[in-house]
Amino acid sequence: MKRVGYDPDFAGAVECSASAGGQILPPVMGATVFMLADTLGIPYIQLAIAAVLPALLYYVGVFSVVHFRAVRLNMEGSGTERAPWFDLLKRSYLLLPLVLIVVLLVMNYTPTFAAFWGGIVSAVLLSFLRKDTRLSVEKVIKILYNAARTTMSLGIATAVVGIIVGTFSTTGITMIIARMIFTLTGGIKFLTLFMTMLVAMILGMGLPTSAAYVLASISAAPALTMVGIEQMPAHLFVFYYGCMSTITPPVATGAYTAAGLSGGNPNRIGFHSMKLAIAGFIVPFIFIYTPQLLLTSGIDLRLTVFSFVVTALGLVFLAAFFEGALMERASVPMRLIFLALAAALIWPDIWVSLVGLIASIPMLVVLALKDKKKQNIPA
Repeated sequence: MKRVGYDPDFAGAVECSASAGGQILPPVMGATVFMLADTLGIPYIQLAIAAVLPALLYYVGVFSVVHFRAVRLNMEGSGTERAPWFDLLKRSYLLLPLVLIVVLLVMNYTPTFAAFWGGIVSAVLLSFLRKDTRLSVEKVIKILYNAARTTMSLGIATAVVGIIVGTFSTTGITMIIARMIFTLTGGIKFLTLFMTMLVAMILGMGLPTSAAYVLASISAAPALTMVGIEQMPAHLFVFYYGCMSTITPPVATGAYTAAGLSGGNPNRIGFHSMKLAIAGFIVPFIFIYTPQLLLTSGIDLRLTVFSFVVTALGLVFLAAFFEGALMERASVPMRLIFLALAAALIWPDIWVSLVGLIASIPMLVVLALKDKKKQNIPA
C-alpha cells in the first residue's frame, strides 16, 4: 500500500481494521465466537449464519474508505505485473484446512476435534506437497513456541477475567450495572444501546477480545435484554464492540501492532482505524433495529435483501463523506449531500430508506456520466 502512495499511518490502519473485522467474519471468526455460542446455548453454525450480512457490511465500509482515499489522491493501480495471481492460485490448496474446519463444525463435531483434525493434521500433511512449505524441525519448534506464547497471554487474561467474573457473579454486581444503565437511560432503547456500547468498549480496552466479551456479556448485555432485545442480538452487539475496542484510542492495542508493520504512528493509526471501521460502530445498531439482517427464522427475504442493499449503499456514501470523494473529489456541499443520503439509507425505517434510495439513484447516474465524459476527453 505504501508503494502505490498510501501513507504509513493509513496503511497501518487498513491492516488494523481489516484484522479486527476478521473476528466477526464467518466462517471461522475468532475463538470468542465459541464462547458466545456456549453462553447462548446455540450451535456455532447458527451464529456464523447470523453474522454473515453484518460482517459483509463492515467490509463494504472498509473497502469504500480505502477506495475513495485512492480516488481523492488520484492514485493508480500497481499494475498487473505486481499482482502474482498465478502464484496465489498455486498455493490455494493451503486454504483446505480452513474449509475442513468449517465442514467439521457444520457436521456438529466439537471445536477441539475440528481444530485438531481439520486444522493441525491437514495443515501438516498439506505442507509436504511443496518443498518451500514443508515443515522442518526448526519450523515445528518455532510454531510450538509462538503457539505457547499466544496461549499463555490469552490464558493469563482469561484467568484474570475469570476472577472478575466470579466476583461479579457472587456479589450480584452484574445486575447492578445493568440496572444502572437502565436507570440512566430511562429504558429508552437507543440510549440503552449507546450506554452499553460505551461500557463494552471501556471494559474491553487493552484486553483480548475473548476477555472483553466475557466482561461485557455479564455486565452490559443484561441491560439490553431489559429493554426487550433478544439474547443473540444483544450478545452479538457487545461482541462487536469488544472487537472494536482493540482499534479504539486511547488504548488501541491493535494500532501498536500495526505500527510495527507499517512504520506509522500508533495514535494516528488508531484514529484512521476508527474512520475505516466506522461501519463496525454503526452496523450493531442497524441489526438491532433491523433484525432480519441476522437471518434468523421467519425472515422476509425481500425485506432482508432491501435492508442489506440500502445499508451497504448508505455506508458507501458515508465513506464518501469522510474521504471527500466518490467518483472524483467532492466539494463541501456535495459531501453534505453524501452525509444526508447516508443517514436516510441507513435509517432503520423502510420508507425513509426508500426515499434515500430514490434520491441517490439520479445523483449516481449524473456523477457516472460526468466521470465517463471526463475520461473521454483527450489528455
